[in-house]
Amino acid sequence: MSVKNDIIDTGLVEFELSFDRGTEKIYFNPNDVDFYIRLTDMINSTSEIYESMSKEYEKAEEAQDNREKIEILRRLNEKVRNNFDIAFGNNVSDGIFKYVSPHGIIKSKNQYYVFYILDWLMPKIAEETGKTSNEAVNALQKAMNRHTVKYAHKFN
Repeated sequence: MSVKNDIIDTGLVEFELSFDRGTEKIYFNPNDVDFYIRLTDMINSTSEIYESMSKEYEKAEEAQDNREKIEILRRLNEKVRNNFDIAFGNNVSDGIFKYVSPHGIIKSKNQYYVFYILDWLMPKIAEETGKTSNEAVNALQKAMNRHTVKYAHKFN
């Protein structure tokens, strides 16, 4: 007797990120009901992380403590990467942040990379999810827009 292993089609979607030095693929599942909850939590949490780290960074800058500044940026990087992995339900942070850290500045856009990539992802998520989820995606876009400008140059 043999057992046939069927592939479970969960509706996983693939995006290819094109960087100046290569491409990376990330995946998410628009059929996962909790995806939008996790994504909203990630956007709000990322903004809170930046606000908290910004205050710590200012204190370290006043004390001229370069080691503490580096440690703050390391913690920021780790927290944001973890939030992305949780939101997308898989390890997307290695691909998304392979060429630039979350707090790297995209000079042409005058914003942190983490918010730039969210700006890039939201329309793609909306396109994949279709009209049935537009309300959720619009709410996510509004949440993200509140935080994008606020954290434009905090760590420079």
